[in-house]
Amino acid sequence: MYSVKISSYFLSIFVVLFFIGCGSSELKVEKPKIEIVKEKAPIKAKIKIVKPKIDSTPKWYKNKELNTTSHYEVIAYAKAKSKEIAINTAKSNIIFEMFNKANKSSIGQIDMTKMYTLKQEQKDGEYFVALSYVNSDLVYKIKSSVGELTCNDNNISTYIQQTPIFKRLNCNLNIKLERQNKGWYLRYKENLFALSDDELKEFFIDKKNSNFDFEISKKNLVEEDKFYFTFKTKEKGYITLLDIYKNGIVTLLDVSIDIKEKLTIPPQEEGYSYEAITLKQGENTHDLYVAIFTKEPIELAIFEYENPDMTNNESAHKLGDLIDMLDGYEYSTILVETEAK
Repeated sequence: MYSVKISSYFLSIFVVLFFIGCGSSELKVEKPKIEIVKEKAPIKAKIKIVKPKIDSTPKWYKNKELNTTSHYEVIAYAKAKSKEIAINTAKSNIIFEMFNKANKSSIGQIDMTKMYTLKQEQKDGEYFVALSYVNSDLVYKIKSSVGELTCNDNNISTYIQQTPIFKRLNCNLNIKLERQNKGWYLRYKENLFALSDDELKEFFIDKKNSNFDFEISKKNLVEEDKFYFTFKTKEKGYITLLDIYKNGIVTLLDVSIDIKEKLTIPPQEEGYSYEAITLKQGENTHDLYVAIFTKEPIELAIFEYENPDMTNNESAHKLGDLIDMLDGYEYSTILVETEAK
């Protein structure tokens, strides 16, 4: 019993000492390091949904499918955010196209009243326009049709060289006036260009001659006005007088009238005068009077004296023949306007 008690005693002491020893020094228990790792969410790519861009350009604009109606018509296309800008851009494109077509030279006067809108359309905030311009200017017709011009012709009529059309060409081209199919044409080599009445008038010019004076008593006439012509020369010779109507008919008034120093046609000492008339009632007209001075009498059988049937006589339209002939003579011209009553 004794031994067992001792054993129990010592066991109790051991247990007590153990806990006392533990109490005298802090019991350190390391906590396990726990690292909390947050799982990253998978990165989602930013996907931008792009709608396919629909081309809203009208087919007629994209394909430039509007056709010209004549060789001298220019069509220009343009688009912009505003209608005004689109139209102004198209106008600029027309001028640029004309400039290139006329070999980068004169394109004549731009008549904005002849420029019009062929087609226009608005889509998705843009304006699409097509403008048309028919350039009726004769110089433009020639330069845009002939192609590369060689301005070195020498055999040019001295009369033609003084016409407005020749000066506006700014190029030595041997152009001629020609009558065909009851119409007037300008010819350059194998090219023919139909002339309007205004363009034909460009071949009616005032030209003075230093060797003799040629004057009219009244230049701006009213229908039924009386008038006459006076001549002064430095030497004896002969005066031939012709009248060219506005339609190109050539008439003889007097042929090879003797002149010493002064002359009137018709003779004023006998009280004669010409009377201004018009080709059509109520319509203004103009005439070109041509005086030719020669030292010897001449015959001009290819031209007729004025007669009532001349206006219906196609063979009397001989302005082109007269112009070709004038280079061989000394001549002077007067352009006279007549106002209808």
